[in-house]
Amino acid sequence: MAILFMKLPEVQNFLGNTVANIVSNKLGTKVFINKIDLGLFNRIIIDGILIYDKNGREMLKTAKMTARFELIPLVNGKISLSSVQIFGAHFVAYKSDSQTDANYQFVLDSLASKGNSKQSPIDFRINSLIMRNCSFSYDRYDIAPIPRKLNTSHLKLTDISAHIIIKTFSNDSINANIRRIAFNEQSGLNVKKLSFKIMAGTRNLLVHGLRLEMFKTRIAFGDVVASYRINDKKPLYSSLVYYGSVVNSKIDLSELSCFAPKLKHIKSNIVVSAVFCGTANRLKINNVFVRSQERDLRIIANGQAENLTSSPSWNLNIKNMGISCGKLLSTIDPFVKCSPQVRTILEKAGNIVFSGNMGSSVNKGFACSCKINTDIGRGKINFAFGDRSKIFKSIIKVQDADLYSILDDERFGKISANFDISGILYDHKDPTVSVDGKILSVGINIFICWTFW
Repeated sequence: MAILFMKLPEVQNFLGNTVANIVSNKLGTKVFINKIDLGLFNRIIIDGILIYDKNGREMLKTAKMTARFELIPLVNGKISLSSVQIFGAHFVAYKSDSQTDANYQFVLDSLASKGNSKQSPIDFRINSLIMRNCSFSYDRYDIAPIPRKLNTSHLKLTDISAHIIIKTFSNDSINANIRRIAFNEQSGLNVKKLSFKIMAGTRNLLVHGLRLEMFKTRIAFGDVVASYRINDKKPLYSSLVYYGSVVNSKIDLSELSCFAPKLKHIKSNIVVSAVFCGTANRLKINNVFVRSQERDLRIIANGQAENLTSSPSWNLNIKNMGISCGKLLSTIDPFVKCSPQVRTILEKAGNIVFSGNMGSSVNKGFACSCKINTDIGRGKINFAFGDRSKIFKSIIKVQDADLYSILDDERFGKISANFDISGILYDHKDPTVSVDGKILSVGINIFICWTFW
């Protein structure tokens, strides 16, 4: 009889209104619940959840939520849900500016302990959390949106689906298995599957099996491990130490156009692997290996960045980079339109091999030292540019450059020369440039014609 009584629409509506009033009083805002159905086997079905924020705008709207809970853990003060399913949930978040609270902050405040009241320990388990057809949006109204580019100040995620298992979630630990998260973002970022396992405590964190899949992109990580210290229930950022690796990942550059829109026009796949480690103030990347599927691009390098929290600096050591002229042109075309003359020279250069060091810092500016070998010659370049002084200086050494191929003129052979180029860049007028060149050797074909009478 009790079960039949709970199935009456009037009873379900009454339960919905009662729970909505309790939550409304707790949050201090309008809350509506259409009905609550207490089903068999400890199953709860909640239809039509609607929560407003303090500004009277819809914040959370859910079509249906179902859950199964276990009775025995409740006796011990634990919440154990064997399954939770959420359908058609839509969450809207926003902030007016950096000084004001987000529209959902009042929810977090209402759940936090107040005064000297003893905080209730958080300890619950969800064997299975499933989300379908959900969405999430966030906006900072004082920051202008950037069309077709991922912007953390203006997020709009649609078609969110997820399957998550939370084995443990307490005040000092988490153990979760994210089997699948998928979503589409307005910038064009389309994630088909994000999966990983995470275990974290008060001193260590382990992320295992991190995988990101898009339509043509597959990114895989080895174990990512981090250690840290906790002070006053908050992690000390300065104590962070971490390491991990990227393992044989296939990346379609056009699918990363949400970060750089011009990548959309690059139709190329690359395979990437690397090892990384660092602290809160330093990042080091070793054993970087990049190659294209067409085998016309290969990069072996390592690099590091320091002073990340104050005055960042970085250094990149390219041990070997080989690229064909066709790959180079197709890569730079979306970013820089080369003149016909430059394109012709690059096409004649054929296969290009590059090695060198480059780096930049706030105080010292940018510096580069490299070697270049091509099918039409080789050279060395040393370049420096000061961020503050705007002074630049470059030393270029050309060795055995084939003028015949470059100029398409059979009168010339190979040339070797040194050039010193320096100058100053100005904000509102033309730069001053000084060029000092020295030709070491040059081949010239001289034809002598004798006429006899």
